[in-house]
Amino acid sequence: MFAPLKRAARAIFKDDIRVCRDGQGLRVVLLAVGAAPPPPRDLARLQAQARDREALEGMRADLAHALDETFGARHKLRHLAYIENQLAADGLTMLDSVPLGILRLALEQFEGLVFNWSPQGLACLRSKMAVAVHERVAQEDASVSVEDLPPSATPDLQAQALTTADEDALQTDAALRAAYGSVAMASTSPG
Repeated sequence: MFAPLKRAARAIFKDDIRVCRDGQGLRVVLLAVGAAPPPPRDLARLQAQARDREALEGMRADLAHALDETFGARHKLRHLAYIENQLAADGLTMLDSVPLGILRLALEQFEGLVFNWSPQGLACLRSKMAVAVHERVAQEDASVSVEDLPPSATPDLQAQALTTADEDALQTDAALRAAYGSVAMASTSPG
């Protein structure tokens, strides 16, 4: 409760207040007495981290709002609720650790829940989830090659395996293009 007051007192009595100009304009920066200002490359890294944290918070808030709008959504859409919890716990690194099946179902539930993709956090999270699913499916497909098929497999079976993988990749690409097209159309439509 007193943390904001302590920070304010420290800023007034102990820290140096400086004004810095960067890509975003003028900013007020608090520096401990005797501390050197951060080097420009560290400042850029810190700004990038702050933008990433802000984007993550936007994704979490927009997803929570979308789930709150529908009564019982967290109970009905358990996979998406799991993603919400993992996003809060691990950030976007959870896209690599969540099992692919859960991630796929959560993405389907997400796409079924949201009709208005104009909130930036929703669109960004959906995009990151779709890319993660696509990349992980491609990784799994690459790990199973035609050479892994038993020698008794006929050339027809090998050709069918390649054709199925190619069709799945084309369908996924088409779905991504359609989703991005609908987001672009929604953001450019008047009203």
